Amino acid sequence: MRYWLTIIGMLLVLPALLPGQTPAGAPPSSWAAAVVFEIDPPEFDQVDIATLERVAGIQTGTPLNARVFQNACKNLYQLGIFRKVAVYTLPAAEGQRVIFRLAAHPRLQRIELRHVRRFNVRTLMKELGLAKGELLTEAVLAAARDRLLELYREAGHLDATGEFRVLPKGHLQIEVAEGKRYRLMPVQVELLEGTLLPEVRRAVGRLSYQYLSQQLLERLVRDLRRSYHEAGYPAVRIERFESPGRLPASVQPVILLETGPPVAIRIDGGQMSPGDIRETLAIYRLGDISEFAEELSRSDLKTYLEGRGRVVTAVTSRREEEPDTGRILIVFQVETMPREKIPVVLTGNVSFTRQEIVEGAGLPLNVPHISAETADPLAGEVRALYTAAGWLDARVEWTAVSEGGHTTLQLEITEGERYRVGAFTLGDNFPHREEFARRLDGFRDQPYTTGLVERLRQTVIDFCSSRGYIVDRLVLRDQRADHRVDLTLEPELDGPYEVDNVVVISPGATVSREMNKLIRLQGGGPLDIQSVYQAESRLYGSGIFEDVSVTVPVVYGREQSRNVILKLVEAPRYTFGYGFGYLDFEGFRGLLEWTDNNFLGRTLSLGTLFRLSEKKILGQVSVNDQDLFWGRYPLTLSIYGLQEDRVSFKTKRFSVVGQSSIQTGRHTVWLFRLGFENITNYDIQEGLDPGEIERDEQPITLPSLAVSYVNDTRDNLMDATRGRQSTFTVMMAPKILGADTGFTKLYFQEQHNYRIGSHLVAALSLRMGWILNHSNAVDVPISEKFFAGGSSTLRAYETERAGPLDAVTNEPLGGNALIIGNAELRFPIYRLLHGALFYDVGNVFTDMSSVCWRDVAHIVGFGFRINTPVVPIRLDFGLSLKDIPDAKDNQFYITIGNPF
Repeated sequence: MRYWLTIIGMLLVLPALLPGQTPAGAPPSSWAAAVVFEIDPPEFDQVDIATLERVAGIQTGTPLNARVFQNACKNLYQLGIFRKVAVYTLPAAEGQRVIFRLAAHPRLQRIELRHVRRFNVRTLMKELGLAKGELLTEAVLAAARDRLLELYREAGHLDATGEFRVLPKGHLQIEVAEGKRYRLMPVQVELLEGTLLPEVRRAVGRLSYQYLSQQLLERLVRDLRRSYHEAGYPAVRIERFESPGRLPASVQPVILLETGPPVAIRIDGGQMSPGDIRETLAIYRLGDISEFAEELSRSDLKTYLEGRGRVVTAVTSRREEEPDTGRILIVFQVETMPREKIPVVLTGNVSFTRQEIVEGAGLPLNVPHISAETADPLAGEVRALYTAAGWLDARVEWTAVSEGGHTTLQLEITEGERYRVGAFTLGDNFPHREEFARRLDGFRDQPYTTGLVERLRQTVIDFCSSRGYIVDRLVLRDQRADHRVDLTLEPELDGPYEVDNVVVISPGATVSREMNKLIRLQGGGPLDIQSVYQAESRLYGSGIFEDVSVTVPVVYGREQSRNVILKLVEAPRYTFGYGFGYLDFEGFRGLLEWTDNNFLGRTLSLGTLFRLSEKKILGQVSVNDQDLFWGRYPLTLSIYGLQEDRVSFKTKRFSVVGQSSIQTGRHTVWLFRLGFENITNYDIQEGLDPGEIERDEQPITLPSLAVSYVNDTRDNLMDATRGRQSTFTVMMAPKILGADTGFTKLYFQEQHNYRIGSHLVAALSLRMGWILNHSNAVDVPISEKFFAGGSSTLRAYETERAGPLDAVTNEPLGGNALIIGNAELRFPIYRLLHGALFYDVGNVFTDMSSVCWRDVAHIVGFGFRINTPVVPIRLDFGLSLKDIPDAKDNQFYITIGNPF
């Protein structure tokens, strides 16, 4: 309010104080001859002058009066970037020269600390909630100052003071006067009721004359409560407060203690350790022994036991009080029954297959027992599935069926007839009724499903939004008759509104053209609030901005118009990463990565990567454009050099690669790759004459085109428990593009993961590859052939040593055909430790014509997985069921990640 009073006062008083000026309340006959903005600081670059003129609403030729000036000041204030707005006029040759004097809030660029010993700049910014580029408004500075003093007081500096000074160029100086750090006097314990445990005296004695710390006092209360819980006092009540101490710079802590009655908990019919009882039951969690807490504890106990595989049919409780001691005994009686695997059988399901019902309704294959508790929820889920698909009269009834000594849970489904959409009725306030009625033709006679209702709601919202209306609420009424559903649409609307200006406030490095590609909003048309939400989503999704604030304030003087104001704060532009790993053949390896996430301010990502190990050196520079063609076809250009020591040869590779992708479904992606590579293979371990070796070690030019199809429905990319992944790649290196050796490379991989019961996971994989050589005279380069053997393919072979071997050197030659199948059964052992049993089959072959059963490898083995929060650490032992010539028939591998 004081801002508006300041503005009005300046409008009335300032013109009278300045000689030669025309009062702001000039007659309507006067008009603006020119508009000038004087901004402090001069380097202000958050919004351009043309945008400020549009927001103010005063341009050359605009009639001037007091209301015009008031509305202009209000609209400028609404931008949220100015702490002071002043306006005055000067006579001009034709009208009045309007001058706005604006004082902008600075943006945080740098923090300078003075006498701050407890924090560095980065930690303090995080604690205070400050970010580089943030507007330093009075509210932001006040909140940061309060938080700073709170941090110091929590650490015992009760007299600490802090001063925030905003210096030029966005520098913020923070100066702290810590004062003395207060100490704790001996803790005073006042026992209101009950018994004082010896542990209490020992715990409070340790705190005497230590520095004051709120965390220390909170830990004391937790320790006291735990001690009383362990001693059988779950309803203990502990309160603390601090008062001034007797000594200077000291605090006297006071603990008020009320232990409540002693309580013993006994569980009959279930096994729980005392620690689990204290952590699980609401009696301890709430510190309450009322009937309500006892009821919650019964539910907690049931949940706990069911989570450990018990079939709990009922949990009851009773209380017994010992008159002599006053102790209360609470006995929980748990009734259980043996866990069975009773199959669930479906009957009457015509429209859905069993697999569709299992996946759509989350139907288990079996249940531990048959009761209303287990069967009613299943019947309800199946009924909900049918209702959502349009079978509104569907009924699902369950029965226990026993035949031949076997019991099954039978869900009998009566589908009825499927409902369809009938007529539509639009509410009286529906805008553009005739135009929208035509859009409803595509909904009529369609099955009345939940998905259709959601699409219909979104269609109404999009239609109204595109015409400037804001849908506050959409009421959809349905009337059913003769398996038809007639719908009435009654939106509650606000508007219509027009967009006066779209104001983007962003002083970062991103250029305006790139921001406009993400925002895609323009002034002068209807306010499409859905487009505003989508713009906000695109800005966040770009990864360039860490904070996006969108406001749509009213334009004063034009009540049906709105300004769309977007305040953007860019995320940290540069990232640096490093890592270490281990691979069986490469050994230990290290990685360094540096990324510019907004290269040249054009939302491009420039990344550099360097990887080093005993066998491989890789350097790569890549540029990624996620917004090419409005984000539909992201493009990545990469240049990399690779030097690698393989088992039977060494290679140097220089590559220039371009890759794009198209998302054609929720789980489906097509990848397109165009590459140019120069490859030199040397030290090839083949028994060839010197002339052939010299020819094979000549540099190879390999331009290529590749198309890949990927469909991935796995629930976890690093450790999947369900879902599938299909990959098919065609790579062509034809001579017409300049390739020294023309060939086509096909590769296919299919992976499936199945959950068996609640603990087992079955993982299956099939890999097939085939290289078609278009030249009979020149073989495919050895670096482009298939190799197998190692921790992820055939786990009884050394790395890349499966398949054809050279008759002289006994080194792998690779092949033009690959067939490998893998099967794993994964199961938990103890906490993070899991186990696996696996079977690997297949091999690498010279070509498809040489594939035969006698050359197929068969491998069995077992392994352990340590499921860390990031990736599994894997230990596998594989044993070949056939002798491997001139090599061990077993291998042990330690590596990271699952094999497939």
